[in-house]
Amino acid sequence: MKIVIYGLAKSGTSALFYKIRNSLPPGTIALFEPRSYGLSDRFLDRLRALRSGRWAPSHVIAKVLPWDRRPIRIHDFDRFDRQIVLVRDPRDRLVSGLLYRNYHASFIRDEKSAAEFLDLLRQKEADPRSVSVLDLLTAFERLERGVDSPSSWIEQYKDRGIALPLQFHDRRPQLPVFRYEQLVDEEFGPLEEILGISLDGAASVPEALQRVVRTKRYGAWRNWFTPEDCDTLRPLFQPYLDRYYPTARWDLGTSAQLNPKYGSVYAERVINERRVLWGLAPLPRPA
Repeated sequence: MKIVIYGLAKSGTSALFYKIRNSLPPGTIALFEPRSYGLSDRFLDRLRALRSGRWAPSHVIAKVLPWDRRPIRIHDFDRFDRQIVLVRDPRDRLVSGLLYRNYHASFIRDEKSAAEFLDLLRQKEADPRSVSVLDLLTAFERLERGVDSPSSWIEQYKDRGIALPLQFHDRRPQLPVFRYEQLVDEEFGPLEEILGISLDGAASVPEALQRVVRTKRYGAWRNWFTPEDCDTLRPLFQPYLDRYYPTARWDLGTSAQLNPKYGSVYAERVINERRVLWGLAPLPRPA
């Protein structure tokens, strides 16, 4: 059996990938964000199986990000006999992605620039409505690209985060949907029916990828967003919500509170992890 999970980054694809992988037999071929799975790839898998004393791999599980900036040969995975589209509320995904993007940002090489972004995060945590998510996006774009506006990010997100995923599913309307929220709530019954297997393995992400793990919760966008965020981002997100979350509301939390553990502390951790890989010192602790 060949299983493929399609999803956007920061939508729970890693956790679901390992949940399914750990529920399959030893010897399963695990493809983490592959770009292709053509004839040569299948031949190498068969060769590895023979060398380990098996005739051929009986199962394959792949996690694919079809809308990644890298070219992906999607038609290789269209042949898989079990395919799933994993979705997540785009508002939660935005917050999660904004914090994780620091790991891949070039500006974090500069201690002052990294501290500036973290200070803005801490300001928001102290008074959640005083700094909008758009303010954070604008600061990130300015530090990373010298663009003092979130407009370029919005246009890119409209394409890669909304239009392309919807078009992908429009071309494959038969693909079943599994939601991040079901993953968090451990509602695996519908997915077990789709896959035809019992999902009793752990959704544990390896230590080397622990930076992708943050809250394992959902709905926190209500504490992060401000009325300005809702006004600006609602037209962007609504087509996606209409498709996958038709009953979604835009009510904000009445008394917003943000836990630094899942905000500035997390962002600082991924920044320092990347800086150490570059041979740079971790950021000094704030006074």
